[in-house]
Amino acid sequence: AVKRAFEDCDFEKDATYYYKVAALGIEGKPGPISKTISATGKANQADTAILSDASWARASGYGAIKRNRAYSRQTMRMHGKEYEKGIGVRGDSAIRIYVGNRVGNTADYRFRTAVGLDDSIRASNRAAAAAQFLVKIDNKIVFDSGTMRWADGAREVDVPVPAGTRQLELLVKYKGRHGADYANWANARIERSSR
Repeated sequence: AVKRAFEDCDFEKDATYYYKVAALGIEGKPGPISKTISATGKANQADTAILSDASWARASGYGAIKRNRAYSRQTMRMHGKEYEKGIGVRGDSAIRIYVGNRVGNTADYRFRTAVGLDDSIRASNRAAAAAQFLVKIDNKIVFDSGTMRWADGAREVDVPVPAGTRQLELLVKYKGRHGADYANWANARIERSSR
C-alpha cells in the first residue's frame, strides 16, 4: 500500500488533536474515510516581535513565501529604501500567525509594517503592478490598503492589537498583471505602543 504523510502545524495551543482522512480521486470524489487518528501538537505561537522570524500557523501563496527577502530573493526594497526584515510574497497570499501568548491581556500592543510593491519588479512591468493588502485580527479586517500600485511606494501601517487577540492574518490580493505582483510586508512586527 502507498503511504502518504500529512502535516498540520496550525496549533493554537498544546493539545491532542484528532483527524479523519479521506483521499480524493481523480474526479475529486472522496474515498473511504479513515479511522480517527490522534496527534499531540505543540502551540505554534509567535515567539518574537519580528514576524518574519516568528513561527507561522499557516502560510499559502503563489510559490514559496520569502522571509527577510523580496519574492525575487533579492533584498527587499521599495522606491530605493531597503528593508532587512520582512515578508515577500507573490500574487494572492495568506499568512496566519497566532499571537495570543505574545499579546496576552495587555492592551498596548500594535502591529506595524510598511506595505508596497518591490523594486525588483521589472521597470517595464511596474505600471501594471498592483496589489491590495489586508490585515485581519481575529477574523476582523482592521486595515485595507485598497489597490496599491508600484508608483505609490511604501505605505506605513500601524494598527492596535487589542488585549486577548488570538490571531493575526496578513493577506495580499493580486490586482495587477501576473509577473508584476511582488508584494512586501516590510519590518512586520508586533510591539508595545511605547516603542
